[in-house]
Amino acid sequence: MTDYIQMVLATLEGAVSATESALKKVAEAISQGIGEFQGREAMHYENILAHAVMAANAQEPESVAIQALFEQTWPRYQSPIGLRNKFLRANRQSADPMQEFRRIAMEASAERKMANEMDPDEAHKMISNKVAELARMNPELTMTFGYIGNCDLWGNRFDDRSFMIFTGLGDTSNPGASVKWGGYAYDQLGLMAVNAERELEDWVINVQAKRIAGQYVSRSGKKVA
Repeated sequence: MTDYIQMVLATLEGAVSATESALKKVAEAISQGIGEFQGREAMHYENILAHAVMAANAQEPESVAIQALFEQTWPRYQSPIGLRNKFLRANRQSADPMQEFRRIAMEASAERKMANEMDPDEAHKMISNKVAELARMNPELTMTFGYIGNCDLWGNRFDDRSFMIFTGLGDTSNPGASVKWGGYAYDQLGLMAVNAERELEDWVINVQAKRIAGQYVSRSGKKVA
């Protein structure tokens, strides 16, 4: 648990109003789920709580506890992470802000727990099947799943492989750049599988749109129909 989450929970220890109690539940959900995340993603996950505090302040500005949290939270809310929080990009499913923030936090941590516990070889198989399916539907992209880098095949002491989904396209706006998705280490293949299931089809649609518009072209020099 981070210092910020602890501070929010301590401030709301004697929560009285419905808004304070609902905000406390959001903080509790985030405190339980943040252990599944690392680095910058953990910062994004924690920042869900900053957005919840701001929403609670809008709902109940007269709350002394929430006002105290507001003063501590404003810089986090206005930070680069706060303005571009990766967990808050999807359309909301509930008109109740506290209920929605709690749902987002719980679903994100449950998904990440599944990814963290997935066997890399099983994840590799899932991604391969997904790519094969999309490749059949989009032959002009010449999609493949593989990696760049190397590993120690004998003692597993060294592995700098980066797993990606490659295409046969290049980006005319960035000469020399190939169009690809991913960049996950072997022990992150569970996360790659989960993200591919959620994001890959939309990514392919976007690639196709840019190909049709002429921004993405075949790297072989052959015209892509």
